[in-house]
Amino acid sequence: MMGERGVVVSRAERPMADCERGVGAMKKTVITIVCVVVGALVATAAIVFGLVPLIDPNECEGGDTACENMDDPVSPTPSPSRDPVSPTPSPSRNSQPAYKPVLYVYPEREQSLTVSLDVEGELGTVYPAPDALETTDWGTRASWMVTASPDGTLMDQGGRTYPSLFWDGEMTLEAPRQGFIVAREDAVPFLEEKLALLGLTDKEAADFITFWAPQIRANEYTFVSFDASSYTARARYSFTDEAGAPVEPDTFIRVFMTIRVADANEEVTPQVFGPTPTRSGFTVVEWGGTM
Repeated sequence: MMGERGVVVSRAERPMADCERGVGAMKKTVITIVCVVVGALVATAAIVFGLVPLIDPNECEGGDTACENMDDPVSPTPSPSRDPVSPTPSPSRNSQPAYKPVLYVYPEREQSLTVSLDVEGELGTVYPAPDALETTDWGTRASWMVTASPDGTLMDQGGRTYPSLFWDGEMTLEAPRQGFIVAREDAVPFLEEKLALLGLTDKEAADFITFWAPQIRANEYTFVSFDASSYTARARYSFTDEAGAPVEPDTFIRVFMTIRVADANEEVTPQVFGPTPTRSGFTVVEWGGTM
């Protein structure tokens, strides 16, 4: 009998040939099964080792649900967001310089006075030089002995005259909440309007504006507040006559401005002013600020 390729196969050899062909087919089947199994194992390993690292081991310390699903690495439950919660803002209280506080003194008649300043903090530049300067339990005290005239001229013991008393220093102030957002081009008209409402004369306002308008115009937008409550609680004045008796001003106007860089879209609560002060009798006026 002719077999494959024309080989003559006897009846006795035919069962052997059929057996060999059966074994060959079985080998192919086994190899196919093994390949499928190995492929499945490789795919499973890729899934396991590819997804499990997505879960940060450190997350388990917080008791996240992702840790509870470690046994199901194919579809772990995402852990909740850990974005920090912003605290409710509170008024800041920092040590800030008080820039250029100046004091004008207007008695009803020419009068010799001792003007004393008590500051909860330290003094920097003082002009004219005080006749007395001392450290107190509260902070620092400076005193000037002057002869004051109704037009505001102050004359020291040596006969030199001054338009005002000047000082600066460091003190701890609270940031105001109310104020205004002022654009660079509006700085001067804004100050002219507000200073008139606060009771400054044109001369006093001019002194103020020539110092502070450039500071405001340095920014495209500036937050401006005239809340002087924190400042006036930490800087106090007293006045005595030649005999050492206290002299109380009939009118005391104190203007203190706080400024900082702002954004055009920043929202602030507008500051509301009280009635413009009416000057009468012995009048004292102070202005200054911080930034």
